[in-house]
Amino acid sequence: MMLPEGHSLRKVQWTAVHSHMEQLSAKLTMSNGHRPLDILHVATPAYSKPCM
Repeated sequence: MMLPEGHSLRKVQWTAVHSHMEQLSAKLTMSNGHRPLDILHVATPAYSKPCM
């Protein structure tokens, strides 16, 4: 599969992402109304690294 220039695949630690999402959701969803995919988008980069 060819990726557009400047894009790369990343390995993600999904268990850690899910845990981080739960923490963010408990803290922010009721007060700010963030959707689950918004939270996933924020939590994922903290637990991903480039594939080699």
